[in-house]
Amino acid sequence: MKTIDRQILGELAGPFCFGVAAFTSIMFGGKYLQRLTEDIVKGLPTGVALKILVLYLPDVIVMTLPMAALLAVLLGFGRMSSDSEVVALFAGGISFYRVVAPVILFGLAVTGLTILLNEVVAPRTNLASAQLRQEILKTPITTSKPVFLIDRDEDVTNAVIYVRGGYDAPTQTLRDVMVTIFRDNKPWVVFIAKLAKWEGGENWSLSDGSWHPLTEKGAPSGNFGKCNTKTVNIGMTPEEVAMAQRTVDQMTYRELREFTRQTAQRGGDTAELEVSLYNKLSLPLACLVFTMIGAPLGMRRHRGGSSVGLGLSIVIIVAYWMLWHYMVALAKAGQIQPLVGAFLADGLGLLLGAILIVRASK
Repeated sequence: MKTIDRQILGELAGPFCFGVAAFTSIMFGGKYLQRLTEDIVKGLPTGVALKILVLYLPDVIVMTLPMAALLAVLLGFGRMSSDSEVVALFAGGISFYRVVAPVILFGLAVTGLTILLNEVVAPRTNLASAQLRQEILKTPITTSKPVFLIDRDEDVTNAVIYVRGGYDAPTQTLRDVMVTIFRDNKPWVVFIAKLAKWEGGENWSLSDGSWHPLTEKGAPSGNFGKCNTKTVNIGMTPEEVAMAQRTVDQMTYRELREFTRQTAQRGGDTAELEVSLYNKLSLPLACLVFTMIGAPLGMRRHRGGSSVGLGLSIVIIVAYWMLWHYMVALAKAGQIQPLVGAFLADGLGLLLGAILIVRASK
């Protein structure tokens, strides 16, 4: 690594670490602090709360790395510009593109780090924190997130399953289940049961419930108790049920892609899942976007020093997130393609960054 690269990267290191710490503290306070406080009031031990806090950090840091990268570039180049170091580099025959090169590499490195955290670390820690809260507070993770699935082959609906009480993975049991079986693409019979235990394949044994025919008026209904069971094929295995219980933040890119494929096969709406899938790549790419925009802006002389760099970084971040959230909302509503909704903000940011770099080099 040449001296100029070490000098520029050294200027970015301090502000980058400061940005990670500052933005992580702000985002954590707004997103998780109230939840942890409420859990402690409900009886969560302080030691466990601190452990959950640590488990929450990777998910927050994934969001703050792009912001910290932008702040680092603006503050780093802002200081170099105010001390005329940038002018000295240009006077020494070093081109603007050569000065920007390590910044682009820095943006790519932070992008790779963000993808690594988002793919390997954050899904595991998010799932671990949810399981820990469930274990200590004795509240099922899935109580507030019922499962609704459709078993469909092409255009033929086989069954519609609604699991209000969630899924217990250790016992492979569904709680408070309603299964509607279809014949000739029409509802045929509905089963309602307190429990459904997996028997193998896609077969589940229903207990403590009843069935109600839907095809003929006056057709007799039936009941089955805790000892008498009724076996039905609901078109999914325990692994597929467990995957449906997890949030997108608790899945890796590969797991979410597979779950999206399975949902599409059942005939479900996958627009929101596809947007979330693409976001696992588009959000890390924001690191490169912000560094490309920040480099030419940071080299301009500004009165006010670091305060101007901080204010400018906030303006750019807010503008980016507003556009990104708006595009994502349109994609989830089906008004634009999921790929466009997830990557449009990045695409426009990269274009703006390239324009600013070209103009600054002249």
